[in-house]
Amino acid sequence: MNKQLKKRRFSLIEIIIVVTIMSLIGALVMPRILGKSDDAKAKLTLSTLNDLAGNLEIYKLNTGKLPQSMNDLVQDPGVKGWKQVSVALPVDSWNNPVSYETASNLYGFILKSNGSDGQLGTQDDITFPEAP
Repeated sequence: MNKQLKKRRFSLIEIIIVVTIMSLIGALVMPRILGKSDDAKAKLTLSTLNDLAGNLEIYKLNTGKLPQSMNDLVQDPGVKGWKQVSVALPVDSWNNPVSYETASNLYGFILKSNGSDGQLGTQDDITFPEAP
């Protein structure tokens, strides 16, 4: 009976080898998987900025001008023709607020996300319209 039990058990060496192999595989695969997460969040944020640009255009069609701030999309600023076009202030995929400023471009505004690091003015920032 002891011989049957010994045959079913793994030796300490076998367990260490298996754990080592799994750790190596994890070390090689995990960075690739985690890196894709930020790429997906960046694409989702750009899509959010595109949707928000549409909401700004709807606001402009309703009132005849662009909003002074993002709050104007959610709360009535007292402008004639105002209709609520958003239920909450916009945030990016990392839950950072989206910044809005008027500009002298085709759209009349620029939307910015701080990106994954949460700091405006760094390489990972996402803007609409996208910089040429």
